[in-house]
Amino acid sequence: MLEIYAIHHLSLLQDQKELVEVLQMELRQSNKFIKEYRNTKFIEYVDIISEIIHKGQKSGHFHPDIKPGIVKRAFFGALDEMSRLWALSAKPHYSLEETAKHISTIFLHGIVTRNH
Repeated sequence: MLEIYAIHHLSLLQDQKELVEVLQMELRQSNKFIKEYRNTKFIEYVDIISEIIHKGQKSGHFHPDIKPGIVKRAFFGALDEMSRLWALSAKPHYSLEETAKHISTIFLHGIVTRNH
């Protein structure tokens, strides 16, 4: 489910380049107005990641001690950083599918080999 979320999110941004710019500006503003502004639709959108984590915990696939709120921010942050890179690059180094797969794999399996 995380990989599907990543693919859909990155596809949306790839198809609508202007959306990347809006998200980049909205997520990085720090003035008082932005701090007090609550975009409930955006919060609901990012909360889908938390819901995926909760479902995985209930099914026994994800560790019960994992904090869904931390995972949602870290996972979305990774996707956001890649979309920022794409917005700034004339030619992205990674495909949408490769990016979604790598980010999902890192979150689901980590980066440590199983031998260690």
